[in-house]
Amino acid sequence: MDIILIPILVAAAIGLVIGFIKGFTKIKSWANDLVLTTVCVVAIMNKIGALIPEWLQKLGVEGGAMGMQPEQLTAIAQFAVTLLLTIAFIMLFAFISKRAKKFFEKGIANRKLKSYYKQMEERDETEEEMVAALEEKDERTFKKLAKNEFKESSGAIGIFNRVWGALTLALKGAVIAFIAISAVYVIIDLLNVSFDINVNNGTNTNIIHVLLNETTWLTLKPYVFDLLTVALIMLCLRCGFKAGLFGALWPIVQVALVILAGYVAWHLAFNDTAFVQLGYNLSNAIGDKLTAITQYTEGFGLTAEVLCQSIITLGLFIIELIPIILLGVFVPKLLANARDSKIFKSIDGSLGAIVSLVLVLGVILAIGSVFNSINDLEIMQDFNTYFERSQISNVFYLDNVINFFVKINIRDWLIS
Repeated sequence: MDIILIPILVAAAIGLVIGFIKGFTKIKSWANDLVLTTVCVVAIMNKIGALIPEWLQKLGVEGGAMGMQPEQLTAIAQFAVTLLLTIAFIMLFAFISKRAKKFFEKGIANRKLKSYYKQMEERDETEEEMVAALEEKDERTFKKLAKNEFKESSGAIGIFNRVWGALTLALKGAVIAFIAISAVYVIIDLLNVSFDINVNNGTNTNIIHVLLNETTWLTLKPYVFDLLTVALIMLCLRCGFKAGLFGALWPIVQVALVILAGYVAWHLAFNDTAFVQLGYNLSNAIGDKLTAITQYTEGFGLTAEVLCQSIITLGLFIIELIPIILLGVFVPKLLANARDSKIFKSIDGSLGAIVSLVLVLGVILAIGSVFNSINDLEIMQDFNTYFERSQISNVFYLDNVINFFVKINIRDWLIS
């Protein structure tokens, strides 16, 4: 057995036991959505990825008419199809998981209700016997009857709920273990870490080389970043929907307000006549006390007057921060109250998911385009092997759409 399988199987076994105890209705099933989405998108793009240029040609969509080269149009279509498929499958499997939980919850509730009514006659008899025991002051009989427990049975659907919960949590454990192990494997692979051990015949064997060439790892290696990309998209959609548009943008607005407050404080302190005069007066009043500092800072242009104006800037900045802090306390509460409306929550959540996804994917595309520009360097060859059969993460790296339009060159800077 490959070594990488040991922690994965252990995590899966633990999840299997806990999942059976808790049942599907009491666990989160994001791992199902993640794995199924990755498998479906990779399988579909394996089939249709190479056909996209041909389809565009058949549809009569020409890049020249749009001011683009054919390969640029193909890159856009490839990126769009991959992203839309990923989002569609994430939403589909999330919907199925949600409906499955409701199905189990309703089925179990109905089965327990039937079980309760079936036990009603027996419950009534027990209560009558307990009352009789009290009247006869027979504490022993009363305590014995009080220990009788009537539990509503969830029946076959309850068993199926536990089995499905066991499989779901086993998959989640395996996925978490795989992601953690993959992170370690990727790091030691890219850093070319080596660790020699002596084997029975007296020769040295590089255990890291053995681990990185196991069949299981070589099979799963091309899909590590696909899985992480789908996980990131899923996280953006869920967090964005939960926070909403205003919730997603509010931290950015707060940072912008703080920067603006800093600029306004500086501008007033150094350019407004009244505050400049105040700084001059402050310098005359405490200039002697600042001598110990200015003897070291004057060489950098930080005279007593500048230091006093900086003190005024800091004071103005602190004053301006007060309303920003108050906004930071009350605005989220107002937004939370507004989201009590289901219609507002749905619209706000959808817009928040879109904005979060656009912002995060924009950053990833920008980073990927930089790496793409140097992908032919020798130091990138090991990294490239993770994308040779990739169908999802590859659109952010080797097939990055930005690089079909903008030529980014940091090679000279790196080599120099």
